[in-house]
Amino acid sequence: MVVVEIFLISLALLGTTALWVKVFNHRHSCKLPCWGMRTISIVCYLLILLLPMALAVWYWQSEQRLTNLISQPQLSIPFFYIAVSWVVGGWVVVTFWPRHPIDAPGYLLSTHTKHVDVLTELGERYDGPGWVTALARFPGNELLQLCLHEKQLAIPRLPKPLHGLSIAHLSDLHFTRKVGKAYFEEVMRRTNEMGADLIAVTGDLLDRRACLDWIPDTFGRLRARYGIFFVLGNHDLLLNEDELRRRLTEVGLSDLGGRHVTISINGCKVLLAGNELPWFPPAADMSTATPRGDDSQSLRIVLAHSPDQFVWARQHDADLMLAGHTHGGQIRLPFIGAVVSPSRYGTRYACGAFFEPPTVMHVSRGISGTTPVRHNCPPELTKLVLVNPTGSAALKSSDLG
Repeated sequence: MVVVEIFLISLALLGTTALWVKVFNHRHSCKLPCWGMRTISIVCYLLILLLPMALAVWYWQSEQRLTNLISQPQLSIPFFYIAVSWVVGGWVVVTFWPRHPIDAPGYLLSTHTKHVDVLTELGERYDGPGWVTALARFPGNELLQLCLHEKQLAIPRLPKPLHGLSIAHLSDLHFTRKVGKAYFEEVMRRTNEMGADLIAVTGDLLDRRACLDWIPDTFGRLRARYGIFFVLGNHDLLLNEDELRRRLTEVGLSDLGGRHVTISINGCKVLLAGNELPWFPPAADMSTATPRGDDSQSLRIVLAHSPDQFVWARQHDADLMLAGHTHGGQIRLPFIGAVVSPSRYGTRYACGAFFEPPTVMHVSRGISGTTPVRHNCPPELTKLVLVNPTGSAALKSSDLG
């Protein structure tokens, strides 16, 4: 009976944790005022920490055993909650192993990664606050351990003249002053070194108005042959939207919020559409876009902040969607991976490459965040090289130096 008792206690603890993590993830995929999001976060964290202790106190004071609750159930709020926790815990156990892979097999052709300790490289030039800098040096904290990725993605309908088209994907920079400006200047320098044809920035750029003055020395230094495009995210609600968009466009970025544009690359039409839902409606009106018809010389790319818009991208016949928002979970546990992921799909699209016909989606772990702790989930800057799977062999990776 002791073994059964331990199993039931463990299942209840797993269930109550999973239940409130689910609430946290789902609520953070909705449009709510910032104070509401903070309140939900605090409540969920407290419940995750305190409810197990409250249940334990009730359990021992009542001098009941969980096995007795099954054989002789007594209708009460604690019993009902424990029963729900058992159901949720059982669901977690049953569905854990068939988890979605982090990258879509067959569509992510290769990945080449270089790790950069930005704090060490910058040395005395780093200008972040002392307490965050000390936290960044704590063993296991990857806050300033930037990953430079070059990923080759197979795009099923990629026009052959666009074979090898490259896109630098940045997301979730979160200018808060917790991380120094020098870090973001280094990120922009590294982005330019990648030499991508396009640069895509997928939201959560600034959290504080005081950081607007950082824009010229950061975003203003980006360069790409065919342009730099951006959408906003939920944290950008903290600023005046019109001013933020104006500041970004003044330094050369193209605003895709609620609109689409078409550019010509190697004789092909490349449509870029923005989706900032649910925070900045509406999404781009794709009914005004040129119909694809039988045109094999066109490509559709969607920039969205949240991977929850994957369905929208597929409905509008996108070939590629770029997103962020989830930070990859920010803390990834051994054998489990991400636990917290602000999406209605939970951790399903926490980070990586995914394919659901006809769209390939890449979700970035982001450049920074509001919480200065990352573990087993370093920030990433990614160069995506698009490949026609029926064309020539995969391209040789460039030096990320």
